[in-house]
Amino acid sequence: MNQDQETLLQSEDQQTKILQASRVGPPQIPGYELQLLLGTGSYGQVWGGLQKSTGQRVAVKVFGERCQEDLDYVRRELDRLKEVADHPSVVGLLDANLDHHPAFFVMPWLAQSLSQRVRAGKTTMSELAEWMKELAAGLQQI
Repeated sequence: MNQDQETLLQSEDQQTKILQASRVGPPQIPGYELQLLLGTGSYGQVWGGLQKSTGQRVAVKVFGERCQEDLDYVRRELDRLKEVADHPSVVGLLDANLDHHPAFFVMPWLAQSLSQRVRAGKTTMSELAEWMKELAAGLQQI
């Protein structure tokens, strides 16, 4: 599935927020080059980009004004991520800065979602069964 098709699956409100944010451009996050707005939500945006020092592809969750006003929520989220970070079925946390404006988390970029792989028809039943086991293990850890 290409990016345009994935966008069609988002609500009209989500599409509008993404379009508006893309016109403004990415926020400036030290050490990272944000390149592509992946999505928006009630607490902020997720951008795809590069870690400048290593060239590693990353996903950066940038918290919006709603969270800036309630950093306790963001701290709790960070604590939860730290608790589950070493589980192999949970996407780990690479970096975070709650003192920066805006606050942000950095995670590894996952090139393709599970739903995209399934829709592409390039999966076997045994792969799907293994993914479900991993998903269940990750959910149990969380």
